[in-house]
Amino acid sequence: RYFVNSEYHSGNGPAFLFIGGEGMLNQYWTNGGAWIEFAKKYKALCFAVEHRFYGKSQPTGDTTIQSLQYLSSKQALADLRYFMQNMNSKHRLNANTKWIAFGGSYAGNLAAWLRLKSPDLVHGAVASSAPVLAKLDFS
Repeated sequence: RYFVNSEYHSGNGPAFLFIGGEGMLNQYWTNGGAWIEFAKKYKALCFAVEHRFYGKSQPTGDTTIQSLQYLSSKQALADLRYFMQNMNSKHRLNANTKWIAFGGSYAGNLAAWLRLKSPDLVHGAVASSAPVLAKLDFS
């Protein structure tokens, strides 16, 4: 599930991607916060994307062990890449549109990893309060 705010967008502005973390997203997230202040300044088209298995984004309809194999950061990054490619087409963004990813905590890690893994799509990332020393199970 995703939400769009095109209020500040000019035809040549960047696209901002707010990545949801471990909770439900709603339209509220596209109306305020530092990323929206940046959107006003840079005339960005804003998207907020809910993470799979949180909120109403339930790809399998259940949370069995079998289904939860699809709840991973690797799968989340693939979802985000697919989303950006589809939004480029749906919103007729030109080939030079710069995507900037935003996220906090775990979603901040996703923003940074998305920039690392998809430099052809993501031109920058704002990773707020993102853990920088990842350890298995954070032990």
